Amino acid sequence: MIVYANISIKLGDIADISAGFPLRGSLESLPKGDAYFVSAKDLNGDYEISWHSVAKVSLPTKRQPRLLKNGNILFFARGSNTHAFSVNNPPEKAVCGPQFFVITITDTNKILPEFITWQINQKPSQNYLKNHSYGSAMKNISRSTLESLQIFLPDIEEQQTIVNFWKAAQKERKLMTRLIDNREKQLLAFAQKISNQNMDK
Repeated sequence: MIVYANISIKLGDIADISAGFPLRGSLESLPKGDAYFVSAKDLNGDYEISWHSVAKVSLPTKRQPRLLKNGNILFFARGSNTHAFSVNNPPEKAVCGPQFFVITITDTNKILPEFITWQINQKPSQNYLKNHSYGSAMKNISRSTLESLQIFLPDIEEQQTIVNFWKAAQKERKLMTRLIDNREKQLLAFAQKISNQNMDK
């Protein structure tokens, strides 16, 4: 029995890692249906899924797909955006594309999925993934590389503290972004007003 507290361990030893839905062809070619199909466009800057933008399609298979569930982590394995994204409160029927790996933490009583999401997205993990990617035109991360990623696990109380700080930072960034957007709108209004006054002269 492993005691998950202040140890370094491979991601593959604490999680099941599976491929996304094996879609053949483009997402756009699928008819509309009742299944949410997560693609790269649905990922946001808070490392979560923007469910309102996810396409609803009919899945082209008679086999029961492996559906996303709360607490899953999506890892985008292609291109430069090799980051992890938390799956929070997904719809009843949702899958992701083949460019993702689905990470399922095996013991969520001792390991917080959001803590793993946070750690994968930090610089040490990102450097490892970048150094072990393959491909020339488009970089890819293999499942074995992801499974071999070293994860440091403090006790669950410290994991929760880090997750709380991370969420607070996300809220602060959203607030600052809104403040900046509002200020830019005010400045644009001033510029428009000055321009109109000059035209009236």
